[in-house]
Amino acid sequence: MSDHTNNIAKGRDFAEESLKACSAKVWLAERGKEMGDCTHCSGEWSTPQDDVAEILNDRWEKDTNVNARYGRKAPYLTKIRIFGAFLNDLYDEFIPTKKRFRANEIHKVGWS
Repeated sequence: MSDHTNNIAKGRDFAEESLKACSAKVWLAERGKEMGDCTHCSGEWSTPQDDVAEILNDRWEKDTNVNARYGRKAPYLTKIRIFGAFLNDLYDEFIPTKKRFRANEIHKVGWS
C-alpha cells in the first residue's frame, strides 16, 4: 500500500473514530458562524426574538437561565453541522473542561 493510500485510510479511520466518540455532536447551523465562503452553508438558526416557549416539558419554559430561552424553541430548519470529538494521535478523546458538563446543561435548559 502506498504512503498516500495509507494516509487516506488513516484519515478515514480517524474521522470515523471522532464521529463515534461520546462528545461528537450535531448542532443547528448558526447564522454568523459559517465556515468559509460557501454560499450554500449559510446558517439558519439565530437568536430567539421572543420568550414564547415552543417546547413544553415542564422544565425549560420555567427556567430563567438565558440558555433556556434558546432551548425552549423548536426551529424547523434544514441545515445542521456535524462535529466529531477532539482526538489525539492515539485516538484518545479529549473533552475541554468547559464542555465536560454540556450534556447536563442541555438536559437542564435545552441549550449549551
